[in-house]
Amino acid sequence: MPIHGGPGDPNGDFDAIYSSFVNGSGFTPVHDGSSYVQAVTWNNSPCPDAATILTYSESSNPRSPFFSDQTKLFSRKVWVPEYFCAAAVRAHTLSTTSIRADGPTRTVRARPQQTR
Repeated sequence: MPIHGGPGDPNGDFDAIYSSFVNGSGFTPVHDGSSYVQAVTWNNSPCPDAATILTYSESSNPRSPFFSDQTKLFSRKVWVPEYFCAAAVRAHTLSTTSIRADGPTRTVRARPQQTR
């Protein structure tokens, strides 16, 4: 899986990756580099416009659907949008789980948003 980036020097590399070069074989797999990358702007709005990527994904379990999902996105230079303001969070909520010390845990799935 191709991974983009550079040696993390002060010359403007946004994403640091470290790999070794072996004569006759090329570059070895990436062994170190950026892990969590975030870009944020406000676009003259009170709500931030943010995108992130977890370059090594969320799970170390190869059977998990989250084992390489974000690494594949990162390889294709795709970002994951993040939501901070209440309306955007509500619009993108898939489910809500309530945990109570004196009662059962309850998960409620959000209703699908109507398209107009």
